[in-house]
Amino acid sequence: MPKGCDHVLFDYGINVGLWYSALACLLRPEDSQVGILQVLECLGKRGWQNQRLMDAKERQAAGQAMKLNFVQRIAHDVYRLRNNFLHGNAVSLKDLTHGETLGTGTYTHILPLVYQIAVEQFVYVNDFVARPPDTPLEELLAEASIEEIEELAAASLADDSLEEALITFQLGRPRTWEERLADMGREEIWVTDPDGTKHRLIRKKQDSSDRSKP
Repeated sequence: MPKGCDHVLFDYGINVGLWYSALACLLRPEDSQVGILQVLECLGKRGWQNQRLMDAKERQAAGQAMKLNFVQRIAHDVYRLRNNFLHGNAVSLKDLTHGETLGTGTYTHILPLVYQIAVEQFVYVNDFVARPPDTPLEELLAEASIEEIEELAAASLADDSLEEALITFQLGRPRTWEERLADMGREEIWVTDPDGTKHRLIRKKQDSSDRSKP
């Protein structure tokens, strides 16, 4: 990003503004304009495995009430901050760094990931790259060759890493092992074998009524 003037508030404001401009420039068609609605629509095309990233909250965007997921809310935060900063409205350093959506880090830390998501969806929408099928991974693996399995595993690892990074920004900390299991609907229990040996078992999470049943 271009060098600022070494005044922290000014530098953060310029940085945030440039990141939003990068999103808008990426998505701008040749024959029309692009605004926040187009940016949010693009980011909303990305599917997520974790419910934390899918959970939507209502925001007002361009005069419309919209349900926005976590990544969309980051982009909306940046859009509003950019407008306030460039128009001379009151903006604090906290506004420009953490805002109301992030649990940790700053917008300048998470915006490269948001831009990555926008690029990904841009190439899919414009048919530069074929969008991955919605077929469950287990079904794909069952019919895949060794080379395809390696590619699928690498892609799955990249997706998992992206989601984990975003969730860390959201929560303000990495998830615990128990939270990871709970997010997958699983829980860890200790099982005692007939010989007295104990070992851990991961099973589908049960509610209190299920546990009370014999």
